[in-house]
Amino acid sequence: MAMVDDEKVLAALKDAWEAATAIEPVAGGVTLDEVEQLAKKLAAVSGLIEAGLAEITDEEERTGVEGTLARIYARCAAVSIAAGDMARSDRWLAEAERHAHDEDELAELAAARKAQERYRTLVHGRNLIANHREAEARKLWRSLAGGDDAIARAARIEEKAPRPLGDRALPTLYRWNGIGLGFYGRRDHWPDGSYATTHCFSLVYVPLIPVGAYRVRDAVDGYMIMARERLSTFAKVARIAVVAGIVALIAGFAIHTYLNDPTRVANQRFERALDTEGKTPEAALAALDEALGDVYRVDPARVERAGAAVVELSAGYVGKPFTADRIDQASKVVRRYEGLTPPAREGVARDAILTALDGWLAELGDTAAASDARLQLLEHAQRVAGAGRADRYAAQVGSTRIAIAGAKAADWPLDALASLVDPATGRAVTGPVPDEIIERL
Repeated sequence: MAMVDDEKVLAALKDAWEAATAIEPVAGGVTLDEVEQLAKKLAAVSGLIEAGLAEITDEEERTGVEGTLARIYARCAAVSIAAGDMARSDRWLAEAERHAHDEDELAELAAARKAQERYRTLVHGRNLIANHREAEARKLWRSLAGGDDAIARAARIEEKAPRPLGDRALPTLYRWNGIGLGFYGRRDHWPDGSYATTHCFSLVYVPLIPVGAYRVRDAVDGYMIMARERLSTFAKVARIAVVAGIVALIAGFAIHTYLNDPTRVANQRFERALDTEGKTPEAALAALDEALGDVYRVDPARVERAGAAVVELSAGYVGKPFTADRIDQASKVVRRYEGLTPPAREGVARDAILTALDGWLAELGDTAAASDARLQLLEHAQRVAGAGRADRYAAQVGSTRIAIAGAKAADWPLDALASLVDPATGRAVTGPVPDEIIERL
């Protein structure tokens, strides 16, 4: 062919190829008008090539031109199959067979004429991979790879084939003290000296997590990175195993931390201590004492409930009905309450001790014989009542002192005066009764 003819042929081939590859061969997604446009371009290419092939004397050049034409016919056939025009696609596949020379390509075309839809799926995957939709392409090829015909073999080859790096950045190859990313291992050696290697994250130079795989060739200062490869089955399993191991380690640490969290353990200990069912009072009190040894990790409500439980259990040791000769038992309960850690004396715990004291006061009554015991109980209540409630008990303490002093004034005036004085503060109760006693003296 003359030079001008070469240019025309190349332009026509390029135009037809770009038109065919621009159409995604999705089943039912191609119109017959698009197929007609391809038919016109194929007719133009065929006219130019058929007229010029006879003039090509170089066998290699002739084979190359015919091979290109065969691939264009085959690609257009896939588009025609997607449009549902099976008759035309069969003609174009036959034309592709007529011009093809490669044995694998001829086997693929022969299989395509027997299973046009499978062939369309194969070509659809090639279209997707060219448009950077690798996951979708591999899914289509996997659906074909289970057969034993040329299309299945082509699908398996496509699935395993290296892919161009494209716009992706080159893999990082940097390690500091053995920690970082690098290439490990060699497999699938090719005659050109290249081989597949795995890109791994390493710790102390030991590969831990496979990140990807590449086809490389050794160079003077490192590697010539040629294409992306698929991870080997071993690398895929190793990556899953390592990630699963890390997740399990983190989960195990989190569970261990949760189960052994001091706050959680302390709260659980409090709950067990508060559950007094089936325990003897001694055992219940021992458990509460142990729990109250660490109250600052526990919420205040639990601490107060524990304090109340100590009061209630201790009060259970006081005889019933309450009489003056049991005042020492009641005093021990009060001292037990006052010995609790401050947070355990608040809220319901204070309510519990005051409830116990009020109950004993009610049982004791207002008799003269019980006045000394009553005074002790009221002094205990005034001391533990806290702001807001102490004044009520203070008034009762004063009136009880006056009553005791009045009863002693005639026979023991000095004892009567002494009973008017609060030993803790040294303050005396004032009023008509004290004045009368002093005047009599």
